[in-house]
Amino acid sequence: MLSIIMSIEDSDDRSFVLELYSKYEKNLYLTAARVLHNIEFAEDCVHDTIRSIIEHLDKFKRFSEENQVKYMMICCRNAATNKYNRKGRYGKTMSIEEREEAIGTEIADTGNDVCDVVVLEEIKSTLKKHIGMLDDKYKDVIVLKVSCGLDNREVGRALNISEDLVRQRYKRGKELLRSMGGKELYGLLKD
Repeated sequence: MLSIIMSIEDSDDRSFVLELYSKYEKNLYLTAARVLHNIEFAEDCVHDTIRSIIEHLDKFKRFSEENQVKYMMICCRNAATNKYNRKGRYGKTMSIEEREEAIGTEIADTGNDVCDVVVLEEIKSTLKKHIGMLDDKYKDVIVLKVSCGLDNREVGRALNISEDLVRQRYKRGKELLRSMGGKELYGLLKD
């Protein structure tokens, strides 16, 4: 893995990726290992995640640190689930604690009034809770599109699915949120 990182031409980019790798390697490895229960495959998933970051480095660097972590964890878990499924088995889902940690959909604070801010925070909390109850395939698409600001093509690359499937899962996820939380929550997600 270090050879791939060291091959990055720009020294600032190389340092950035090396720091990410050093800081999050164990968390990524544990995320993959929970799904795969195989050391070598988990390491492969961590490497695939770092490769994905390098491929999208310019956009990735613009994410907040929270969104960078979300992106890495979702990519790593998805890579592990894909590897697991290729073996003819079904992947596991994240624990409730991991889901809550991975979810952090940001909604712009447009209210200046204290009451508006309190209501907005309550809506954020409810939205996070409802997104956390979604199946991973819908939740991952929503988090990457809304929180990380990726477009359908970028989400498709990150999850190794087609753009059409991204659109379908996003639409279906929004419909599920609407049925769970009403029109108010549904309207908070961009089209």
